[in-house]
Formats: sequence, structure tokens, C-alpha cells
Amino acid sequence: FEYLRVTAQGRLAFLAQGATDQREGQNLRVFFSAEGEVLKLSSGRIVEFSSRQRHVVVRPSPEFPPWNIAKEAVFAIETDMRPGYLFSSQRSLLLRPLPKPPGNLRLEGLSPLSLQWFEEIDQTPNAHQRRSIYAVLFVAEGAQVVYSEQCIAADLCLTLQRWRASGSY
Repeated sequence: FEYLRVTAQGRLAFLAQGATDQREGQNLRVFFSAEGEVLKLSSGRIVEFSSRQRHVVVRPSPEFPPWNIAKEAVFAIETDMRPGYLFSSQRSLLLRPLPKPPGNLRLEGLSPLSLQWFEEIDQTPNAHQRRSIYAVLFVAEGAQVVYSEQCIAADLCLTLQRWRASGSY
């Protein structure tokens, strides 16, 4: 089994991968919590979150940039969100590699120096400046996001770390 160690709003939960899915050419990993929440990831990015109180869907336009970038990449996403009935909200994001790990990480069991770090900044005018952090491990199978800090709404930020039953990757 694959797990995600997730912290949100001061709570810690372990989500189990229960499925894989396909959507618009993306390979999605689907994780489930004991509380019934569903989290779908594409290349380590949250593309769908569902709970009793909220549903968020994120679509890249046309696709997410690859993790092996050496310079900045600008791309667009569309977001649907309930409650609030926000549909096809467009945002412009800047992805760039970081020269060193950021501070104040909740990373466990891995050396931050062994990972390549990226930040994603919302550049949409008049939007609150969301910033996501990603730690990528490059292995023979390709790039694997092993840790991230992502905000899917102004009031909901998640810290995700890939986890095995025996500990972190």
C-alpha cells in the first residue's frame, strides 16, 4: 500500500491509496481517508479534493510543466470549487526551482538536502498570493513528488508526504 501523511488545520491523517484513475491524459493517484475524504494527485499536485464540506477540482491548461525544468515555467490552471459555486476560475502560476530547501518544513524521515525543491506562485492579479512548495526525488522511474505544501483554497492548506507503513520514502 501507498500512503500519504497529510496535515491540515492542525490535524494529522494518513490517507491510503485506493485506486488510480485517468483524466484528460493525466495519470491520477487516488487516496482515501477514514473520514471519507478523497484526494486525487497528478504528478504530486492536488487536482481534486472532496469532503462532506468541500469539493475542489483543478485542471491544468493545457498541462502541468514537467519537474525537470531548469528555469521558470508559467502555466495556467482552471479551478471549480464548492461551496461558493466558483467555476472555471482561471489562475496563472509560476513554477521555479529553488536553490535550497525552504525553512519551516514538516518533512519527516528524509534529508531536505537530498531532494530538488520547487515553488509555485500564483501570479493572478487581485488574487491572494498562494505559494506551494514541492520536494522532488529523481529516480530511474522519473520524478516523484515526495513532499509538498499546497493551498487549495484560502482557508485550506495541506502538507503531503509520501509514506510507507514503515515510514517515509
